[in-house]
Amino acid sequence: MPTPLILDGHNDVLFQQFKGGADVGGRFRSGNDTHIDLPKAKAGGFGGGFFAIWVPSEVEGGAEVDFDAQMRQKSYDLPLPAEIPQAEALPVVLRQAAILARLEADGALEICTSTQDIRDCFKRGIMAAIMHMEGAEAIDTDFAVLEVLYRAGLRSLGPVWSRPTV
Repeated sequence: MPTPLILDGHNDVLFQQFKGGADVGGRFRSGNDTHIDLPKAKAGGFGGGFFAIWVPSEVEGGAEVDFDAQMRQKSYDLPLPAEIPQAEALPVVLRQAAILARLEADGALEICTSTQDIRDCFKRGIMAAIMHMEGAEAIDTDFAVLEVLYRAGLRSLGPVWSRPTV
C-alpha cells in the first residue's frame, strides 16, 4: 500500500518567496534552506497544503519584528502587534497572491479551490496549494478585495490572526 501524501495545515512559502525578491519561484523549484521547496517536498511525500499570505509587523524604522527572538525570552508575554492600515497591507497581500499564481503558471503547483481539486492534484503528482490568509488587514469595508482574492483562489481566512481588530 502506498504511503499517503502529507497535506500541511500551514506553510510560509509565499512569505519566504516575498522576502527573497526577484527570484520568484527559483529557490522553490531548485531548493532552499529556509522552508518547503520542490525537491524536499517530493522526497518527503508532501502533497500540498495551506499556503499562507500574511503581512509582517514592523517597528520604527521599517525593520521586521524578530518574533523568534522574542519567543525565546524568559517570559513569553508578548503584546499584540499594532494594527496595519488596509492601504499598507493590500500591496503585500497582492504580491504574495501573485507569487502563488506565478508558481502555478510555472507548473510548480496548482491552486485548489475544492477537495476534488486536491484529490486530482494528488493523483497527478502535482503539489496542491490552498490559498490561506492570516489576518484580514488587506480586506476593505465593502469586501471588494475579498471578492478578488476569492476569485484568485482564496479559500481559507484567519480574520483575527495576530492583531487587534476594530
